[in-house]
Amino acid sequence: MCVVLAENDVSKWDDETGERYHFPKMYRKWLSPGMRFVYYKGRLDPKNKQFSPQRLSDLPHYFGIGRIGDIKPDDAGHLYATLTDFQKFDQAVIAKKMIIIMREFLIVRNRTIGDRVFVLYQ
Repeated sequence: MCVVLAENDVSKWDDETGERYHFPKMYRKWLSPGMRFVYYKGRLDPKNKQFSPQRLSDLPHYFGIGRIGDIKPDDAGHLYATLTDFQKFDQAVIAKKMIIIMREFLIVRNRTIGDRVFVLYQ
């Protein structure tokens, strides 16, 4: 199983790209150590153009892969996942193109379980 981790330009979560992912405990059952992930960023909000140089694209896109490491609680009852084996893509994989690729390689049983995590089944 593989998950898609959504990372936002502006967020209340204490994420560090490629190092840690901060998420609500309701997603715990969907993330486990050793699981592969794909990073996703949504469309750049026109009000946040200052983030454009830090992104691979202003369009919704996938920008890297890796594995989920340890998962530990924070003091507020949420969770941190350590990220390992992170590889940032050289260029954005635009979300519409990725959907076409996934249809060819994955059985269509994908689930959206919130605004932070998506689950992909092989």
